[in-house]
Amino acid sequence: MLDRLVALALATTVTAGPTPAPVGLPLPPARGPLVFDPGTKEVGLDVLLLRFAELTGQELAYGQMEGQQLQQTREPLESTEPVPPEEVYSFVEGLLARQGVVLAPLTGGTRPILGVYASMGRQGMNPDALLVSPDQLPELDAHPALLVRLLFTFQHTDARQVQTQLRQITVDPSNLTQVVPVGELGLLLQGRAREIAGLVRILKVADEHAGKTSLARPPQAGGEGAK
Repeated sequence: MLDRLVALALATTVTAGPTPAPVGLPLPPARGPLVFDPGTKEVGLDVLLLRFAELTGQELAYGQMEGQQLQQTREPLESTEPVPPEEVYSFVEGLLARQGVVLAPLTGGTRPILGVYASMGRQGMNPDALLVSPDQLPELDAHPALLVRLLFTFQHTDARQVQTQLRQITVDPSNLTQVVPVGELGLLLQGRAREIAGLVRILKVADEHAGKTSLARPPQAGGEGAK
């Protein structure tokens, strides 16, 4: 299984170099604003997702557990101001993420299907994360509930050591967040898009610092030219 994931992710390697110009993720855009009835004080996640599906043209797919959680969970609204089309994904995903719900596209095409997964308290889930490429990295900040996967390649750091250290901050009972070393320099990252974007930025800075440190380190005693 890991070999297949690595092979798929090799084409989406993120290096510690310059970031190309951003492009959109392969998600259908919202065709209009997200509107709430006047006086609405709270919204059920099931209703919120239904409106989201209507605006984006996506079919929703989820199991019995997810259906029950969505019906039973409501989020308060401080305002009924319409959400602009370009902010619909971020708004909806922000409310879903608060309740431990993640999204993962299942199919594309004319009738795309979007998987909905209730991650809180559930183990053994295996949704197919969306592969992202380096030029899509800036888009991830707007998706706090979208499950993504990418391969980060270090220039100066041993990925296996980093993976061991990251275990302290990537504890996830649902196993959705994963950090898997690929050889000495590769690190396969999976998790919620906004979290992965932040993690990649930290890894880039740390890798650049490691490179500068190695260049500035004086030669060890007993090396070439030592007497």
